[in-house]
Amino acid sequence: MTLADTAKAIIDEAVGTAGEPGTPWAAPVFSAHAGYRDFLWISAPEAARSRNLAVRPEAGIVIFDSGVRPGEGQAVYMAAEAGEETDLASRLRHYPGDPARGTPAVTHRVICLPDM
Repeated sequence: MTLADTAKAIIDEAVGTAGEPGTPWAAPVFSAHAGYRDFLWISAPEAARSRNLAVRPEAGIVIFDSGVRPGEGQAVYMAAEAGEETDLASRLRHYPGDPARGTPAVTHRVICLPDM
């Protein structure tokens, strides 16, 4: 199974960031993808990960399946750069549900990965 196949098959994602002094912060995120190349998530601007990414765009990501027994899971680990998404209308369509629902005052982040 390739890394792309693994990423397609599993649904949980956690993002690790670090603030200006280098203090790490990891958190699960509700994510979506655009062609399994750009991974997106919604984060409030005051959330620790949003504040951290504003000063340090580097992120660590793990995509995994939390529903399997210990020792039987697979995961994809990656280092990436994240940035605030400005094209909310086109990105919201990647999330489950009706895009007409709109979005609250949140910051969207995009992770662009190298070709897998």
